[in-house]
Amino acid sequence: MKYWLYLNGEVPGSYEPEDLAVIPGFGPTALVCPASDDVSERRWERAGAFPEIVTALQASAKPPAPPPEAPPVRLPDAPRATTPEDVLNDSSQKIFRHVNELMAELENRREERALTQSLQRRVAELGVEVASLRERTSYLQGRADLIGGFQDREKELTEALTRARADLHETRGGAERLDADLSKSLSELATLRRALDQAKTQAAEGEKQLLELTRRLTEKEAMLAKAFGIIRRLEETLGDLLPGATAGISKEVPAYPEPPQPAPPAAPAAEPPPYTLDTSPVRSQTTPLPPEGEITPVPPPWQEKLSTLLSSVKGRLQG
Repeated sequence: MKYWLYLNGEVPGSYEPEDLAVIPGFGPTALVCPASDDVSERRWERAGAFPEIVTALQASAKPPAPPPEAPPVRLPDAPRATTPEDVLNDSSQKIFRHVNELMAELENRREERALTQSLQRRVAELGVEVASLRERTSYLQGRADLIGGFQDREKELTEALTRARADLHETRGGAERLDADLSKSLSELATLRRALDQAKTQAAEGEKQLLELTRRLTEKEAMLAKAFGIIRRLEETLGDLLPGATAGISKEVPAYPEPPQPAPPAAPAAEPPPYTLDTSPVRSQTTPLPPEGEITPVPPPWQEKLSTLLSSVKGRLQG
């Protein structure tokens, strides 16, 4: 199969792989195109991409074989006379051969024109790609000019990040200390709450005891007032019976202050049995009254009753 050759900016023609291998300057990097492809679909590729051309190049690189022995010299035949027919035939052959050469040259020109158009299209495509690459290169160059600013910005951000990390570490340390202080304060607060609850409990118990003592004191004061009233009545009774026996005794009953708050109502105490004195004259024994202003012992009939009365009063006071 023949291949078109593009060498030194020209397309000299189509050649067989063996002919291409012996052309000066031809190598695996030369551009070739198969001659059998359609003109619109031809694509130029490196010669090394075709195995036939590679084989031909390898064969041409081998040392040449020794020349064959020269054939025996043949003497030319004796000239014979030319006739007009021979001249006509010779001219016809030359004309036919020349026409064939012209047709081949025309075909070569057509193929070269098609190849030139294909190369022009390829050059136009490459020009578009080069323009795109230049535009891309210009854009990248403009972006590359910003690298310095980006590096400075990155340095500033790195320093800011380092400072932020240091501040965060310090803040975490402060938060841990505050957490420890808060835990300690909560523990102290819990202790104070327990102490306050205990104090409230003790205060409530003390208040109950105070109320109980106040109630009992009020009861004692009431009982004492009753006892003083009974004693007062006894004194009056003794004064009526023995006028001289109550001489020098104060008739005033000591007053007691009122309690700070009203005591709860106490159960009513049982009324003592009425004390009655037998004032009937004793017929068997008569005791004369002592003179006024003189103190004499209690008469024997009253000693037993007076002792019983005093014992009853003393028991009530102790109860």
